Amino acid sequence: MRRYKYLDTLVVAFVVVLLVSNLVAQKICQIGPFKISGGQLLFPITYIFGDVFTEVYGYAASRRAIWMGLFAMALVSIHWLDSGGSGGRYDLGGGDRLLGPDLLEHNVPAHSVGLPG
Repeated sequence: MRRYKYLDTLVVAFVVVLLVSNLVAQKICQIGPFKISGGQLLFPITYIFGDVFTEVYGYAASRRAIWMGLFAMALVSIHWLDSGGSGGRYDLGGGDRLLGPDLLEHNVPAHSVGLPG
């Protein structure tokens, strides 16, 4: 695989945005008259990263970044379970946001098929 100058930095930024968007998804932000979750603000940025990876660095680099994001999310979920993190549901008005043990059960499979957790 060819070495690129910024690829590793962008992959790290992608993974950080992916993890943070899942961890702050239960937080409600008000922008003008709109109330949206923190995940709705951050998660679309991961799609921009995916497009950049594919268009600039190729499919192999894009797949590598997505797999790294999936494994990082799985590690965070396992750590949450192992550390005794409390699971819970947070009402967002239209549905529940899952945390804790539910991260592993719902977010990781959702990410693997391209859905927001």
